[in-house]
Amino acid sequence: MKLLIRRGEGSWAEPAITGHKSEDALQELLATSPDLLPGDETGLPMAVARELPVSAGRIDLVGVDVEGELTLCECKLATNPGVRREVVGQLLEYASSLRGMSFADFTERFEARAGVPLAEAVSKIAGEGFDGEAFESQVGENLRAGRFRLVIVVDQISEALRQTVVYLNDHLDAAVLALELAYLRDEEVEMLLPEVYGAESAERKKPSRRQAVADADTVVVAARHAYQNYLGTGAYVCQPLRSFREDIRYLGFYKDKAIQPEIPLIRHRRKNVAFSRDEAKRLRASGEETNAAIGDLIDKRTWTLPSKQRDSHTRSSFSLPQRMMRRYGF
Repeated sequence: MKLLIRRGEGSWAEPAITGHKSEDALQELLATSPDLLPGDETGLPMAVARELPVSAGRIDLVGVDVEGELTLCECKLATNPGVRREVVGQLLEYASSLRGMSFADFTERFEARAGVPLAEAVSKIAGEGFDGEAFESQVGENLRAGRFRLVIVVDQISEALRQTVVYLNDHLDAAVLALELAYLRDEEVEMLLPEVYGAESAERKKPSRRQAVADADTVVVAARHAYQNYLGTGAYVCQPLRSFREDIRYLGFYKDKAIQPEIPLIRHRRKNVAFSRDEAKRLRASGEETNAAIGDLIDKRTWTLPSKQRDSHTRSSFSLPQRMMRRYGF
């Protein structure tokens, strides 16, 4: 695709600069704007580290989102003769080297490159309610299983690379995506044209992996703090970016490496609840029973979230009956 610009009544012309200066510049762009990375099913932000060392070399960019999902990226410019032949092999080697690595080893390498511990970096972008224990467990499990998202980042994608991505998604368990980031600049105006390839073929693999739980009516959440909050209030509160299927009817709690016995029925769910005294007062004043109950929940002092921070935070809330429960038949 050709892009033309003009200033005022002048003639249409191509931007003065078309293309990234180097592969290092492409890396830097992603490191400072990780939201450009594709395949983020959760919609949650990532902490990233550049040139993370593994036995097979250095991974251009590694991203870890707040749910513990790992993304491995390799950046190549179209002018690099290895843009198709080498990049795929490199990513697979890196994934193989990373598989089986312990959480302690991984986070040590991450900190050495990012300058901040992994859990600290992720907790900053996750906000209040971040469960460090559950996060560590999920990252560790993904490392043990070699469960990664592989992203090939280029400035210009070829038809051959496009076909390769589709083929890999048809034959690998891992999701493989290509991200094209065409860059243009004219004086102080910068333009970026992102395009993702392989998302559809990566998505096609999901039903077969999840078919066994497609009709499940229960979700189990990491709940180091949330479980105690539930016992004291009969409600579950989570980050506003979290979402659950509408047909989920029961909620389980994973704490201390075990699913807890209480599996309550969800009576009501409410998105984007502002945790402030004004909101609590407004809800109680409505005269509606559920609103009043949520207003009381906001004011309870049993939440792990410090009261001095509550006024500035929004959360999604599930209001649950404390005594309505069932047990798994394990």
